[in-house]
Amino acid sequence: MSKRVLDINDLNVGFSSYGETTKIVTDVSFHIDEGETVGIVGESGCGKSMTALSVMRLIKCPPGYIKGEIRLNGKNLLELSERQMCDVRGKDVSMIFQEPMTSLNPVITIGKQLMEVFRSHEKMTREEAWKKSVEALELVKIASPEQRMKEYPHQLSGGMRQRVMIAMALSCRPRLLIADEPTTALDVTIQAQILKLMRNLKETLDTSVMLITHDLGVVREVCSRAIIFYCGQVIEEGPVEELFENPCHPYTQGLLKSLPVMGSRDRLYVIPGTVPSPGNLPEGCVFNPRCGHATEKCRNCRPQMTDISDGHCVRCWLYDKEG
Repeated sequence: MSKRVLDINDLNVGFSSYGETTKIVTDVSFHIDEGETVGIVGESGCGKSMTALSVMRLIKCPPGYIKGEIRLNGKNLLELSERQMCDVRGKDVSMIFQEPMTSLNPVITIGKQLMEVFRSHEKMTREEAWKKSVEALELVKIASPEQRMKEYPHQLSGGMRQRVMIAMALSCRPRLLIADEPTTALDVTIQAQILKLMRNLKETLDTSVMLITHDLGVVREVCSRAIIFYCGQVIEEGPVEELFENPCHPYTQGLLKSLPVMGSRDRLYVIPGTVPSPGNLPEGCVFNPRCGHATEKCRNCRPQMTDISDGHCVRCWLYDKEG
């Protein structure tokens, strides 16, 4: 049986402003096993990144709040002090952010930023940290690593900056790597290179990966399991191949129908309606205003997760076994 690296139970995330509270993530529960790559999929604003930031404890509280349980290697991160979390970040769990140009400090050399990771977590000397940093750049296939160590982020291409971010994230061999849209700002060729690199490094270092994306093609290529988010809730979860072959939730079905088919001249399918704002969610099933199967029960009662098969579950009244 695989060892569980991340276990999230009833996670709720939101923000308070002027006496009003807005929920962004509602009762989210899922897990990631050792050596597993799990895709977190959904439209912009559905709570994917907020879930990731909650795992990293990078949401300022207040005005934000994080409730529930986030266990990393059995340890509840929400019970740790900020000083303890500083030891966890980078060493046990690391994150690759969407845009490396805004994640890297523009006025500090690549070398100094990499060395800081090693010196903070591994207590190395400058010489040891320099050597390890060069090795980290070599690991992510950056040519002339010693020269790149002396350069600033603006001197590197987008693909190289993303490789630097991956090197920083994996420098201390974390048990869990969170990759938040790691290929969004890159062209297709570089995207393929970065995904191949991440896949190879994952196998080499035996790191579990939480891959946040809206690209279902990427999910099918690199993930073993996928979790579909909508309006801050998990609405379907299962093995990738089963989700693609047998999508159950109408939203998942709509996402897959909207994928372009090579050679087809048909118009792309568009899910009707728009995503509601977090502060104005509908009663009952959050997808009911856009769903062609919605009933009175869907409009008034919130569905719970229902098991379809082993590891495949869905939040939809169409599959409620009790009718």
